[in-house]
Amino acid sequence: MTSPTQKELQSRYGEQVDNGCAHAIDYLYAYGSYPLRQIFADEIEEVDEGFCPNCQRPAAEWLEPNKTVRFKQYGVTSTHCTACHTLYVGDINKTGIESYRGAKKIPSPVKLGMLTGCGALVTDTSFKLFLNNGYYNKVVEAAEPPFEFENLSAKALRNHIVNNLPTDRYLFIDDFGRKKRSLVQNLKMSQGENVLQVCGESHQYAVNRKAYLALSLLKSELKPSTYKKFDQLMAKYCRGTIAPSDEQFQSFLAEHEACRVAALSLPVNPHERLSLLTLFR
Repeated sequence: MTSPTQKELQSRYGEQVDNGCAHAIDYLYAYGSYPLRQIFADEIEEVDEGFCPNCQRPAAEWLEPNKTVRFKQYGVTSTHCTACHTLYVGDINKTGIESYRGAKKIPSPVKLGMLTGCGALVTDTSFKLFLNNGYYNKVVEAAEPPFEFENLSAKALRNHIVNNLPTDRYLFIDDFGRKKRSLVQNLKMSQGENVLQVCGESHQYAVNRKAYLALSLLKSELKPSTYKKFDQLMAKYCRGTIAPSDEQFQSFLAEHEACRVAALSLPVNPHERLSLLTLFR
């Protein structure tokens, strides 16, 4: 899907987008999920005040200020901003059929905020969904999908994104999950090619591109047993259970030059190092 131009955005939201979106969910909405707005357009109300429990903002700070949708779930009614509400809706013609409910087999649509194991890349110029096999087979049956989509997920998706990072601002989600509120609160924009912010229902972490590519290459070149030893020693070093001068550690790096070079490329922060190592296990 081609994203709207700045002129189109200003026409929709006025000066709210002049200096960029205030929250990452606004960016997802403005440059990606906006076509789903027509599903609930007739339900939008104008309010003097309100609060969205997903993005934790009062009505005056929403991308579409004071425009809300009342949503009832498990007997509790809450007000959503229009940006967040696009995670809660679907249409069988636009997003495909999730399942058939009840004795009458009523079709229930796929919803953006229920795409467990699926992700998306949003930029100023494009929006694409990355779907696992299960959801790809459902969305591909939609008659009028408003989004581009591709059958790619999990590690393959992360590798694809890291190897093709946009040069400007963007938003990357690797797992929408099912807990929309958690997802929204974990959203964080990325800027440039050096560090990727990976966002999902249960996480938000930074990936240093240079270090990621170095580990990816290292793992592809080493025997599995050698890489496992590298991973174990680096993890111990990051946790402080061995010192940099540890004899076994230094001996291993001296014997495996590629491992020494890869180790030098890792982030200085030990927590970031551990997170990166975990991605390759």
